[in-house]
Amino acid sequence: MKKPADHDPSLHPAVVACALIAAAVIMLASLTGDGKSLEAWVNRYQTLITGFFAVGAAYLTVWQMRKTDAESERRHRELASLQMRADRLRMERASNPQLADLRACVQSVDLLCNETMKAPEGRVFTSYLTGEWAPPKPNEWAFQLSALQKELTEILARPQFEAGEALFHGELAERVFGLRRETLTIGPTLGEAIQHLSEEFPSEESEFRFGEWYRENGELALIKYVVHCSISLPGVIAGMEFVAREYEVEAFHNRLRPSPGRW
Repeated sequence: MKKPADHDPSLHPAVVACALIAAAVIMLASLTGDGKSLEAWVNRYQTLITGFFAVGAAYLTVWQMRKTDAESERRHRELASLQMRADRLRMERASNPQLADLRACVQSVDLLCNETMKAPEGRVFTSYLTGEWAPPKPNEWAFQLSALQKELTEILARPQFEAGEALFHGELAERVFGLRRETLTIGPTLGEAIQHLSEEFPSEESEFRFGEWYRENGELALIKYVVHCSISLPGVIAGMEFVAREYEVEAFHNRLRPSPGRW
């Protein structure tokens, strides 16, 4: 849309030209009226003439500076728009379909807690350490947890997700870092459990060693990972949704709201 005339820099030279013409007319009229020579007239009004041209030169200088500043501002807006567009595309690729997949992982955690492990509401660690609650045998839920861990490992390692992490705020970046760290750390523990549980006919010695290892290290580590996922995943999802709104990115599906207060 065209700018109003009083804001159009292209009209400024016309204004100056009109002023110069008007000044010339006044000068000619003055010369004709007095009948004096041009030299005498110039000597009489040389200060006025010098001031007039100085004002005109200053005006043209200011006009050129304003024109240059306007062009610089336009280029700055174009560059900022291109940068924002690049960041918006990066956040869109980081959100879709990763947000939908993370919501599915939250559903898997809830299913694991509610139906498989039958974990109590409230302080799980306290109930576990005092013996008030114990999870079922590992063969009833370790495979389910292993599938969740592999899914999270794959999601967090996607190139488009990692590229979008540069746009995450500090708290969200810390949550993602913690979730990735715990997911990678629990991998060997889960792998050892799955390897033993996958044996069709384990020996008595193998059963004994696995039982000792599971009671001393394995079970508590797996429970801690489940608890970490139940806390971190909703926070990661909420943080990504917040950043997506900042960049006006629409993510797939609505936000899943897990039941609060379990852990």
